[in-house]
Amino acid sequence: MISQLRPALMPLFACMALAPMGAAQTPVQGSLVERDIEAHFTKVPSRLQRANGFKRFGATLTQVQPSPETLEMERRLVEAWEKEPLGKSVGQSVLVLAHEVAPHAPQLAARVLRRVATRPFDPVLAGLLRVTVLAAGPEGEAVAVDWLLEGRDGWPSFSASLLNAHARELQTGDVLWRRLREAAPGGVKAEWFRPLASIGHVPAQAEVLRQIHQALRDEIQQEAIWTFAELCGFEGIGPLASVQPLGPKSQKELTESLAWLRRETSTANPHGLEMSSDPDFAARFEDLPTPSMQWLRTRKLLGTEALTRPSKLSSKDTHDLLAQLIESQAFGLEACKGILFNSLGPEHEGSLLKLATVNWWSPDGQSQGRGMTLGILLRKVRYKRGEAKTP
Repeated sequence: MISQLRPALMPLFACMALAPMGAAQTPVQGSLVERDIEAHFTKVPSRLQRANGFKRFGATLTQVQPSPETLEMERRLVEAWEKEPLGKSVGQSVLVLAHEVAPHAPQLAARVLRRVATRPFDPVLAGLLRVTVLAAGPEGEAVAVDWLLEGRDGWPSFSASLLNAHARELQTGDVLWRRLREAAPGGVKAEWFRPLASIGHVPAQAEVLRQIHQALRDEIQQEAIWTFAELCGFEGIGPLASVQPLGPKSQKELTESLAWLRRETSTANPHGLEMSSDPDFAARFEDLPTPSMQWLRTRKLLGTEALTRPSKLSSKDTHDLLAQLIESQAFGLEACKGILFNSLGPEHEGSLLKLATVNWWSPDGQSQGRGMTLGILLRKVRYKRGEAKTP
Protein backbone atom coordinates (compact mmCIF):
# COMPACT_ATOMS: atom_id res chain seq x y z
CA MET A 1 0.00 0.00 0.00
CA ILE A 2 1.25 3.50 -0.82
CA SER A 3 1.43 6.17 1.83
CA GLN A 4 0.70 9.33 -0.13
CA LEU A 5 0.52 12.98 0.74
CA ARG A 6 -2.63 13.68 2.67
CA PRO A 7 -5.76 13.85 0.51
CA ALA A 8 -5.90 17.65 0.42
CA LEU A 9 -2.97 17.58 -1.99
CA MET A 10 -4.61 15.13 -4.36
CA PRO A 11 -7.87 16.34 -5.87
CA LEU A 12 -9.34 13.77 -8.22
CA PHE A 13 -7.82 14.07 -11.65
CA ALA A 14 -10.36 15.47 -14.06
CA CYS A 15 -10.74 12.84 -16.75
CA MET A 16 -9.85 13.93 -20.21
CA ALA A 17 -12.87 13.29 -22.38
CA LEU A 18 -11.44 13.53 -25.85
CA ALA A 19 -14.10 13.30 -28.49
CA PRO A 20 -13.35 12.38 -32.10
CA MET A 21 -11.86 15.32 -33.95
CA GLY A 22 -14.58 17.76 -34.88
CA ALA A 23 -17.27 16.17 -32.72
CA ALA A 24 -16.88 17.98 -29.39
CA GLN A 25 -16.30 21.53 -30.51
CA THR A 26 -16.94 23.47 -33.64
CA PRO A 27 -13.72 25.14 -34.78
CA VAL A 28 -13.59 28.91 -34.53
CA GLN A 29 -15.13 30.24 -37.70
CA GLY A 30 -12.41 30.99 -40.21
CA SER A 31 -9.82 28.91 -38.35
CA LEU A 32 -8.49 27.08 -41.36
CA VAL A 33 -5.45 25.84 -39.45
CA GLU A 34 -7.60 24.09 -36.86
CA ARG A 35 -9.39 22.31 -39.68
CA ASP A 36 -6.01 21.30 -41.09
CA ILE A 37 -5.02 19.97 -37.66
CA GLU A 38 -8.19 17.91 -37.44
CA ALA A 39 -7.62 16.55 -40.94
CA HIS A 40 -4.05 15.60 -39.98
CA PHE A 41 -5.18 13.60 -36.95
CA THR A 42 -7.84 11.87 -39.01
CA LYS A 43 -5.00 10.45 -41.10
CA VAL A 44 -2.44 10.06 -38.30
CA PRO A 45 -4.15 9.32 -34.95
CA SER A 46 -2.59 11.17 -32.05
CA ARG A 47 -1.28 9.54 -28.88
CA LEU A 48 -4.31 10.89 -27.03
CA GLN A 49 -6.72 9.39 -29.55
CA ARG A 50 -5.02 6.02 -29.26
CA ALA A 51 -4.98 6.22 -25.45
CA ASN A 52 -8.62 7.33 -25.31
CA GLY A 53 -9.76 4.22 -27.15
CA PHE A 54 -8.14 0.78 -27.17
CA LYS A 55 -4.47 0.98 -26.36
CA ARG A 56 -2.36 -2.13 -26.66
CA PHE A 57 -0.76 -2.90 -23.32
CA GLY A 58 2.96 -2.47 -23.26
CA ALA A 59 3.54 -0.21 -26.29
CA THR A 60 7.09 1.13 -26.07
CA LEU A 61 8.50 4.55 -26.89
CA THR A 62 10.20 3.08 -29.94
CA GLN A 63 6.93 1.63 -31.22
CA VAL A 64 5.03 4.94 -30.95
CA GLN A 65 7.81 7.11 -32.37
CA PRO A 66 6.36 9.32 -35.14
CA SER A 67 8.01 9.42 -38.51
CA PRO A 68 10.24 12.40 -39.39
CA GLU A 69 7.60 13.47 -41.92
CA THR A 70 4.90 13.49 -39.23
CA LEU A 71 7.07 15.47 -36.84
CA GLU A 72 7.79 18.06 -39.51
CA MET A 73 4.11 18.34 -40.45
CA GLU A 74 3.08 18.87 -36.82
CA ARG A 75 5.77 21.50 -36.33
CA ARG A 76 4.49 23.36 -39.37
CA LEU A 77 0.91 23.14 -38.10
CA VAL A 78 1.92 24.70 -34.77
CA GLU A 79 3.77 27.51 -36.52
CA ALA A 80 0.83 28.12 -38.86
CA TRP A 81 -1.57 28.29 -35.89
CA GLU A 82 0.73 30.80 -34.18
CA LYS A 83 0.54 33.08 -37.21
CA GLU A 84 -3.25 32.87 -37.44
CA PRO A 85 -5.34 35.43 -35.50
CA LEU A 86 -6.63 33.89 -32.28
CA GLY A 87 -10.39 33.69 -31.93
CA LYS A 88 -12.44 34.00 -28.76
CA SER A 89 -11.90 30.33 -27.94
CA VAL A 90 -9.50 27.53 -28.79
CA GLY A 91 -10.52 24.16 -30.21
CA GLN A 92 -9.51 20.83 -28.72
CA SER A 93 -7.44 19.98 -31.76
CA VAL A 94 -4.90 22.68 -30.93
CA LEU A 95 -4.16 21.17 -27.53
CA VAL A 96 -4.06 17.66 -28.98
CA LEU A 97 -1.40 18.98 -31.35
CA ALA A 98 0.51 20.61 -28.48
CA HIS A 99 0.46 17.32 -26.57
CA GLU A 100 1.64 15.45 -29.65
CA VAL A 101 4.70 17.67 -30.12
CA ALA A 102 5.54 17.85 -26.41
CA PRO A 103 7.79 14.74 -26.30
CA HIS A 104 9.96 15.99 -29.15
CA ALA A 105 9.64 19.78 -28.91
CA PRO A 106 8.48 20.77 -25.41
CA GLN A 107 9.32 24.42 -26.06
CA LEU A 108 6.87 24.37 -28.97
CA ALA A 109 4.15 22.87 -26.75
CA ALA A 110 4.88 25.53 -24.13
CA ARG A 111 4.41 28.26 -26.71
CA VAL A 112 0.97 26.89 -27.55
CA LEU A 113 0.03 26.74 -23.86
CA ARG A 114 1.10 30.34 -23.30
CA ARG A 115 -0.90 31.57 -26.27
CA VAL A 116 -3.99 29.63 -25.23
CA ALA A 117 -3.82 31.34 -21.83
CA THR A 118 -4.27 34.76 -23.44
CA ARG A 119 -7.95 33.80 -23.50
CA PRO A 120 -10.10 33.21 -20.38
CA PHE A 121 -9.77 29.74 -18.89
CA ASP A 122 -12.20 27.25 -20.43
CA PRO A 123 -13.11 24.34 -18.09
CA VAL A 124 -13.98 22.21 -21.12
CA LEU A 125 -10.27 22.10 -21.97
CA ALA A 126 -9.06 21.35 -18.43
CA GLY A 127 -8.18 17.69 -19.03
CA LEU A 128 -6.29 18.41 -22.24
CA LEU A 129 -4.45 21.29 -20.62
CA ARG A 130 -3.36 19.07 -17.73
CA VAL A 131 -1.94 16.26 -19.82
CA THR A 132 -0.22 18.71 -22.16
CA VAL A 133 1.46 20.59 -19.31
CA LEU A 134 2.63 17.32 -17.77
CA ALA A 135 3.79 15.85 -21.09
CA ALA A 136 5.92 18.95 -21.73
CA GLY A 137 7.98 18.28 -18.59
CA PRO A 138 9.97 21.20 -17.11
CA GLU A 139 8.85 23.54 -19.89
CA GLY A 140 5.20 22.75 -19.26
CA GLU A 141 5.52 23.12 -15.50
CA ALA A 142 7.19 26.52 -15.96
CA VAL A 143 4.13 27.66 -17.92
CA ALA A 144 1.84 26.46 -15.12
CA VAL A 145 3.91 28.43 -12.58
CA ASP A 146 3.47 31.58 -14.67
CA TRP A 147 -0.28 30.96 -14.74
CA LEU A 148 -0.27 30.59 -10.96
CA LEU A 149 1.70 33.76 -10.28
CA GLU A 150 0.68 36.09 -13.11
CA GLY A 151 -2.43 34.60 -14.72
CA ARG A 152 -6.01 35.83 -14.54
CA ASP A 153 -9.48 34.85 -15.73
CA GLY A 154 -9.45 31.47 -13.97
CA TRP A 155 -5.89 30.41 -14.83
CA PRO A 156 -4.37 30.75 -11.30
CA SER A 157 -7.01 28.48 -9.75
CA PHE A 158 -6.59 25.86 -12.46
CA SER A 159 -2.81 25.98 -12.15
CA ALA A 160 -2.97 25.67 -8.37
CA SER A 161 -4.99 22.46 -8.61
CA LEU A 162 -2.51 21.09 -11.13
CA LEU A 163 0.67 22.03 -9.25
CA ASN A 164 -0.69 20.94 -5.88
CA ALA A 165 -0.78 17.37 -7.14
CA HIS A 166 1.79 17.26 -9.94
CA ALA A 167 4.57 19.81 -9.34
CA ARG A 168 7.87 17.94 -9.63
CA GLU A 169 10.62 20.40 -10.63
CA LEU A 170 12.97 21.92 -8.08
CA GLN A 171 12.98 25.08 -10.20
CA THR A 172 9.27 25.47 -9.47
CA GLY A 173 10.04 25.29 -5.75
CA ASP A 174 12.83 27.83 -6.15
CA VAL A 175 10.46 30.30 -7.82
CA LEU A 176 7.76 29.93 -5.15
CA TRP A 177 10.32 30.01 -2.33
CA ARG A 178 11.74 33.26 -3.69
CA ARG A 179 8.27 34.76 -4.10
CA LEU A 180 7.43 33.95 -0.47
CA ARG A 181 10.65 35.53 0.76
CA GLU A 182 10.22 38.70 -1.26
CA ALA A 183 6.48 39.30 -0.82
CA ALA A 184 5.14 41.72 1.77
CA PRO A 185 3.15 39.88 4.47
CA GLY A 186 -0.12 41.13 3.02
CA GLY A 187 0.86 40.05 -0.49
CA VAL A 188 1.38 36.34 0.17
CA LYS A 189 -1.16 34.07 -1.51
CA ALA A 190 -2.44 30.75 -0.16
CA GLU A 191 -1.86 29.02 -3.52
CA TRP A 192 1.93 29.43 -3.27
CA PHE A 193 2.44 26.84 -0.52
CA ARG A 194 1.21 23.37 -1.43
CA PRO A 195 3.30 22.85 -4.59
CA LEU A 196 6.37 23.04 -2.32
CA ALA A 197 5.16 19.88 -0.57
CA SER A 198 4.36 18.13 -3.85
CA ILE A 199 7.96 18.78 -4.93
CA GLY A 200 9.56 17.94 -1.59
CA HIS A 201 11.38 21.28 -1.62
CA VAL A 202 13.32 20.90 1.62
CA PRO A 203 15.11 24.31 1.58
CA ALA A 204 11.76 26.10 1.91
CA GLN A 205 11.11 24.67 5.39
CA ALA A 206 12.45 27.67 7.32
CA GLU A 207 10.62 30.16 5.11
CA VAL A 208 7.32 28.31 5.45
CA LEU A 209 7.74 28.32 9.24
CA ARG A 210 8.39 32.08 9.11
CA GLN A 211 5.19 32.50 7.12
CA ILE A 212 3.26 30.57 9.78
CA HIS A 213 4.32 33.06 12.44
CA GLN A 214 4.02 36.18 10.27
CA ALA A 215 0.75 35.35 8.52
CA LEU A 216 -1.90 38.05 8.67
CA ARG A 217 -4.81 35.93 7.46
CA ASP A 218 -6.24 32.70 8.75
CA GLU A 219 -6.22 30.94 5.36
CA ILE A 220 -2.55 31.81 4.75
CA GLN A 221 -1.51 30.33 8.08
CA GLN A 222 -3.66 27.27 7.37
CA GLU A 223 -1.82 26.55 4.11
CA ALA A 224 1.58 27.23 5.64
CA ILE A 225 0.90 24.83 8.52
CA TRP A 226 -0.17 22.07 6.13
CA THR A 227 2.89 22.53 3.94
CA PHE A 228 5.32 22.71 6.86
CA ALA A 229 3.99 19.43 8.27
CA GLU A 230 4.52 17.74 4.89
CA LEU A 231 8.02 19.12 4.37
CA CYS A 232 9.36 18.57 7.88
CA GLY A 233 7.61 15.40 8.88
CA PHE A 234 8.39 14.11 12.36
CA GLU A 235 10.78 16.97 13.13
CA GLY A 236 7.97 19.46 12.55
CA ILE A 237 6.03 18.36 15.63
CA GLY A 238 7.98 20.59 18.01
CA PRO A 239 7.81 23.81 15.97
CA LEU A 240 4.12 23.30 15.21
CA ALA A 241 3.24 22.64 18.84
CA SER A 242 4.19 26.23 19.69
CA VAL A 243 2.11 27.86 16.93
CA GLN A 244 -0.69 30.25 17.93
CA PRO A 245 -3.54 29.85 15.38
CA LEU A 246 -5.06 32.99 13.90
CA GLY A 247 -8.53 31.58 13.43
CA PRO A 248 -10.73 28.50 12.99
CA LYS A 249 -9.13 27.35 9.71
CA SER A 250 -5.58 27.39 11.03
CA GLN A 251 -6.71 25.90 14.35
CA LYS A 252 -8.33 22.97 12.56
CA GLU A 253 -5.31 22.45 10.32
CA LEU A 254 -2.90 22.62 13.22
CA THR A 255 -4.85 20.04 15.19
CA GLU A 256 -5.11 17.69 12.21
CA SER A 257 -1.48 18.12 11.14
CA LEU A 258 -0.13 17.39 14.61
CA ALA A 259 -2.41 14.35 14.91
CA TRP A 260 -1.24 13.09 11.51
CA LEU A 261 2.44 13.60 12.34
CA ARG A 262 2.15 11.82 15.70
CA ARG A 263 0.22 8.94 14.14
CA GLU A 264 2.05 8.42 10.86
CA THR A 265 5.65 9.57 11.37
CA SER A 266 8.55 8.59 13.62
CA THR A 267 12.31 8.93 13.88
CA ALA A 268 12.61 5.77 11.78
CA ASN A 269 10.12 7.00 9.15
CA PRO A 270 10.12 10.79 9.50
CA HIS A 271 7.77 11.51 6.58
CA GLY A 272 5.47 8.52 6.93
CA LEU A 273 6.30 7.23 3.45
CA GLU A 274 5.93 3.57 2.59
CA MET A 275 5.34 1.67 -0.61
CA SER A 276 4.90 -1.90 -1.78
CA SER A 277 4.55 -3.53 -5.19
CA ASP A 278 1.25 -4.77 -6.60
CA PRO A 279 1.23 -8.61 -6.79
CA ASP A 280 -2.04 -8.69 -8.73
CA PHE A 281 -0.56 -6.49 -11.46
CA ALA A 282 2.58 -8.64 -11.54
CA ALA A 283 0.55 -11.83 -11.89
CA ARG A 284 -1.62 -10.42 -14.65
CA PHE A 285 1.19 -9.00 -16.79
CA GLU A 286 4.14 -11.21 -15.87
CA ASP A 287 4.41 -12.68 -19.37
CA LEU A 288 3.95 -9.42 -21.26
CA PRO A 289 7.01 -8.83 -23.47
CA THR A 290 7.62 -5.23 -22.41
CA PRO A 291 11.16 -4.12 -21.53
CA SER A 292 10.22 -3.48 -17.90
CA MET A 293 8.43 -6.79 -17.32
CA GLN A 294 11.12 -8.75 -19.18
CA TRP A 295 13.81 -7.13 -17.03
CA LEU A 296 11.97 -8.00 -13.81
CA ARG A 297 11.15 -11.53 -14.98
CA THR A 298 14.75 -12.28 -15.99
CA ARG A 299 15.95 -11.27 -12.52
CA LYS A 300 13.21 -13.29 -10.79
CA LEU A 301 11.71 -10.19 -9.21
CA LEU A 302 8.06 -11.03 -9.93
CA GLY A 303 7.66 -13.88 -7.47
CA THR A 304 5.72 -13.63 -4.22
CA GLU A 305 8.82 -13.31 -2.05
CA ALA A 306 10.36 -10.60 -4.21
CA LEU A 307 7.11 -8.62 -4.30
CA THR A 308 6.22 -8.86 -0.61
CA ARG A 309 9.77 -8.48 0.70
CA PRO A 310 11.45 -6.33 -1.93
CA SER A 311 15.22 -6.34 -2.02
CA LYS A 312 17.51 -3.37 -2.59
CA LEU A 313 19.07 -3.13 -6.04
CA SER A 314 22.53 -1.81 -6.76
CA SER A 315 22.72 1.73 -8.07
CA LYS A 316 23.53 0.42 -11.56
CA ASP A 317 20.64 -2.04 -11.59
CA THR A 318 18.31 0.74 -10.40
CA HIS A 319 19.45 2.90 -13.32
CA ASP A 320 18.84 -0.04 -15.66
CA LEU A 321 15.34 -0.66 -14.31
CA LEU A 322 14.42 3.02 -14.68
CA ALA A 323 15.65 2.94 -18.27
CA GLN A 324 13.39 -0.06 -18.99
CA LEU A 325 10.43 1.71 -17.40
CA ILE A 326 11.07 4.80 -19.51
CA GLU A 327 11.15 2.72 -22.72
CA SER A 328 7.93 1.00 -21.50
CA GLN A 329 6.22 4.39 -20.97
CA ALA A 330 5.99 3.68 -17.21
CA PHE A 331 4.19 0.37 -17.78
CA GLY A 332 5.26 -2.08 -15.09
CA LEU A 333 5.85 0.50 -12.38
CA GLU A 334 3.17 -1.18 -10.29
CA ALA A 335 5.21 -4.40 -10.21
CA CYS A 336 8.45 -2.80 -9.00
CA LYS A 337 7.59 0.32 -7.02
CA GLY A 338 8.45 -1.45 -3.75
CA ILE A 339 11.89 -2.36 -5.07
CA LEU A 340 12.44 1.19 -6.31
CA PHE A 341 11.37 2.61 -2.96
CA ASN A 342 14.15 0.61 -1.29
CA SER A 343 16.76 1.24 -3.97
CA LEU A 344 16.60 4.84 -5.16
CA GLY A 345 19.32 7.36 -4.35
CA PRO A 346 20.00 10.99 -5.31
CA GLU A 347 21.83 9.81 -8.44
CA HIS A 348 18.52 8.50 -9.84
CA GLU A 349 16.56 11.76 -9.57
CA GLY A 350 17.06 12.73 -13.21
CA SER A 351 15.73 9.39 -14.47
CA LEU A 352 12.74 9.63 -12.12
CA LEU A 353 11.88 13.06 -13.50
CA LYS A 354 12.16 11.75 -17.04
CA LEU A 355 9.88 8.83 -16.18
CA ALA A 356 7.37 11.21 -14.58
CA THR A 357 7.17 13.13 -17.88
CA VAL A 358 7.07 10.04 -20.14
CA ASN A 359 4.16 8.77 -18.05
CA TRP A 360 1.98 11.47 -19.67
CA TRP A 361 3.08 11.05 -23.28
CA SER A 362 0.52 8.28 -23.94
CA PRO A 363 -1.76 8.64 -20.90
CA ASP A 364 -4.21 5.93 -19.96
CA GLY A 365 -6.29 4.98 -16.94
CA GLN A 366 -3.18 4.15 -14.91
CA SER A 367 -1.27 7.39 -15.53
CA GLN A 368 -2.77 9.22 -12.56
CA GLY A 369 -1.79 6.51 -10.11
CA ARG A 370 1.67 6.16 -11.62
CA GLY A 371 2.14 9.91 -11.39
CA MET A 372 1.32 9.84 -7.68
CA THR A 373 3.72 6.93 -7.15
CA LEU A 374 6.54 8.77 -8.92
CA GLY A 375 5.84 11.87 -6.84
CA ILE A 376 6.32 9.84 -3.65
CA LEU A 377 9.55 8.33 -4.95
CA LEU A 378 10.92 11.76 -5.87
CA ARG A 379 10.06 13.20 -2.46
CA LYS A 380 11.70 10.24 -0.74
CA VAL A 381 14.93 10.88 -2.66
CA ARG A 382 14.83 14.59 -1.86
CA TYR A 383 13.97 14.13 1.79
CA LYS A 384 16.80 11.62 2.12
CA ARG A 385 19.23 14.05 0.57
CA GLY A 386 17.91 16.86 2.73
CA GLU A 387 18.95 19.60 0.36
CA ALA A 388 18.09 21.08 -3.01
CA LYS A 389 19.36 23.72 -5.39
CA THR A 390 19.32 27.15 -3.79
CA PRO A 391 18.35 30.17 -5.93
